[in-house]
Amino acid sequence: MRSLLLIGVVVALGGCVEVYEGPRVVHYNPDWFYVRYAPLINGSGEVNRLAAAQCTDARPAHLVESAQYYPYDLRVSSFRCQRPAASPLTPSDPVLNLPSESETATPAPT
Repeated sequence: MRSLLLIGVVVALGGCVEVYEGPRVVHYNPDWFYVRYAPLINGSGEVNRLAAAQCTDARPAHLVESAQYYPYDLRVSSFRCQRPAASPLTPSDPVLNLPSESETATPAPT
């Protein structure tokens, strides 16, 4: 029974490109992408390294979601390249064009 199940798994995954060529990366946009892979063949460490290589400017890849519906099925992991931390906002001094004291001072009585 086990060998029959194993043969079924091999046949089910036999037509998948990910089994022969490795994980596939599909980009939604430059910062969002997913990796489709066979967890029986490719470990999570390999997928994490592949995800980190997709992010430019040394930004870390953040795992957003991962889904695998059957134990022998392909897994899809969505990643997002994290943006660099924003610098804290510094309040700027408002520029007010107020008249100087000499312009508003009332002249001394003579």
